[in-house]
Amino acid sequence: MVFWVCAALVLVLDQLSKWAVINYLSAVDGHVLSLGIFDIRLVYNKGAAFGILQGHQQLLIIVALCAVCGAVFYLHKYQHGFRMKLLAGLITGGALGNLVDRALLGYVVDFIDFRWWPVFNLADSAIVVGACLLAISIVTGCDKEGNAHE
Repeated sequence: MVFWVCAALVLVLDQLSKWAVINYLSAVDGHVLSLGIFDIRLVYNKGAAFGILQGHQQLLIIVALCAVCGAVFYLHKYQHGFRMKLLAGLITGGALGNLVDRALLGYVVDFIDFRWWPVFNLADSAIVVGACLLAISIVTGCDKEGNAHE
């Protein structure tokens, strides 16, 4: 249940944030809103992270579908505790958020711009945070926690 709730929450927040940014920046007739620490800059990314694989939407859709299916299969086949389900939910929700964009729009909506890093979105953040914490959990052996938290 944790996996599905986390994935759904990330997906919904990602899509709502993209919708809000598109509508707000269109309403003020601009593509940048400066917030001091970072800007909200509307970017339509037809590639993957850092703009690689530009124009290969079908490949990126297939990769995202495989990642989501793989996570679901893995979690159902093996017993995992709360932490692993939460982290897999972050990664899956992020993958689904960008997958929805690719499938419906043909590109991913990015908007968080720190000016020294490529522009990204909430789905990207969920994927990176989930993947980094998952890697740390695996390396430190914290992935063997059982079901004590559920």
